[in-house]
Amino acid sequence: MFRPVPPPNPENRPPTARSCPRRRRGRVAVRGTRRALLALVAATLALAGCQGVGGGAPGEAWSEKQIAQVFDLNELGRSLTIAPSGDHLLLDGRALPSEVIGRFPHLTMGRSTNLLRLSDDALAAMSPEAQAFVLRAAPAELRARLAEYGLSVTDLHAGWATSGEIDLAGLRTVAARLDGAAGAARAARGVADSPGARLLADLGVAR
Repeated sequence: MFRPVPPPNPENRPPTARSCPRRRRGRVAVRGTRRALLALVAATLALAGCQGVGGGAPGEAWSEKQIAQVFDLNELGRSLTIAPSGDHLLLDGRALPSEVIGRFPHLTMGRSTNLLRLSDDALAAMSPEAQAFVLRAAPAELRARLAEYGLSVTDLHAGWATSGEIDLAGLRTVAARLDGAAGAARAARGVADSPGARLLADLGVAR
């Protein structure tokens, strides 16, 4: 009758690659480092692919359409430098031609308040609540609020004065354009309240 052989004592067993703590920790550390590097590369590629509203390859000039649709150049990119030639600016490596920028004086190149570029007299005519909102609102908030009145960034061009601001008269011009666009349809339905009147009323500005 065979006597059972006792299992080997784990303490006396020579270390193997599977049981060696040092070697296991080293492999885990190497795998963790590789994963971290892969994650960093993936994040870098994703950032490079997403940088800038409107896309475009580095070196291409920002188009007039892309510039016209932003409240602030920070919506397009962060790195604003002078081109090596010295005759224009570069935003994230893409040209901002001076003649194009000259047609969009509302761009504030880094301001974080009053993105609608409302003049002092327009702000003074508003209610405190409306004034606080337009001075602090982020671009997405402004677009959402403008959309409630059927307005876009491009629609604001009509209200800009030569100074690149919307003064009180310009604000009323925007309201009048809204009324003109919707007036015929509303008059046919007998609706007295107009989008322009609602805009001014919400801002607390007298007609």
